[in-house]
Amino acid sequence: IANLVYAFCVNPSEWERLRADRSLKRKAVEEGLRWKGTAQVVIRTSTKDVDVSGVTIPAGCKVIAFLGAANRDPRQWDDPDRFD
Repeated sequence: IANLVYAFCVNPSEWERLRADRSLKRKAVEEGLRWKGTAQVVIRTSTKDVDVSGVTIPAGCKVIAFLGAANRDPRQWDDPDRFD
């Protein structure tokens, strides 16, 4: 919640946009989590051998996903550093 409040403080035009159109509530929360998510890293253990982009990850290996990096991927987001 604090990150979303901060996002609106530094992006007052987005706050005004939300105030004008309350149907954007869900999208605003999702964007807040993408822009300044609280969980930056997720660690899992593979349960079976799996191929990812031509690389085999054996069963029992630790796999780390850096969500903060994924949420700022310019291949996915037009302007990844912008709260929109």
